Amino acid sequence: PGALGLIFAVGGVSSFLGAMIAGRIHHLGIGSVMIGALLLAALGEAFTPLATAANAVGIVFLVGQQLLGDAALTVFEINQVSLRQAIAPPEVIGRVNASLRVGEFGALLAGTIAAGALGEVIGLRGTLWLGVGATLLAALILALSPVRIVQRLPASPVEVVA
Repeated sequence: PGALGLIFAVGGVSSFLGAMIAGRIHHLGIGSVMIGALLLAALGEAFTPLATAANAVGIVFLVGQQLLGDAALTVFEINQVSLRQAIAPPEVIGRVNASLRVGEFGALLAGTIAAGALGEVIGLRGTLWLGVGATLLAALILALSPVRIVQRLPASPVEVVA
């Protein structure tokens, strides 16, 4: 329990650091930052199925996941919400955010149910690797979308910044 508590604490600190740097790397282009953050998150996720035992090596992998994965997901989340809020007209921003949150939580619930079923069929480790693949697929979809060319947040919802 103590080791797990410390591992989770590393994730909290990592998320905080990710939040601190999220706004400072916009010069790289918000689209590029979002894609890169998802790729780093997938790399971080890959550490979890590599932790095959409750020993020092397993702890190192789980700490690595918390350090890399949590920071990267925080950077992604902050940038995607910032972009969404920048392009949504003020009169609908609340509905846009609420609708997407419902969709996100619905997908999270569906993914949790699917992961439970897959875990029974192909095992925990295989299911975790499928999760890594799904995150890589999300990064690929984002890289092929118009988001990839967005360099900065638009000043108004109608401005297109490429």
